[in-house]
Amino acid sequence: MKPDLQKKKVQVVVLAQGKLLRLKFNEKKSGYVNSFQNITGSVEGEETFSEGAQRELHEEIGLSQKCHDLNFEFSFKDRWKNQVTEKVFLCLLDHVPPITLSDEHESFEWKEIELVQAEDFLFPSNYQAFLLSLHFLKNSRGHT
Repeated sequence: MKPDLQKKKVQVVVLAQGKLLRLKFNEKKSGYVNSFQNITGSVEGEETFSEGAQRELHEEIGLSQKCHDLNFEFSFKDRWKNQVTEKVFLCLLDHVPPITLSDEHESFEWKEIELVQAEDFLFPSNYQAFLLSLHFLKNSRGHT
């Protein structure tokens, strides 16, 4: 029997002007119907988690922006039974930019952060990452 592999992944929450970017899975590629997620992807080769987050941001939506490491990670087994460590990053933009989607996703939407709910994502970790991003912003702005 093949041993479980240890995989490294990143998740990037993108916020701009009070809105969250959600990416709709490409149903033909993923098999997920009418489901949304944050930017996610594997860390490649000798990349750091931070480098992986920057690359995934560019590959999936065509942006080259700084990502903030939220110093939080999820640990889980993927559908192939590999052990996964997924670190969470935040990309905070001062404007809503044009988006160039990769073929991993079929569409996107900007949703008002006040309206975002757990049901807006396929995976609970995506909603948790969104909440962590809001907490990070609140604390970084000196709010109580």
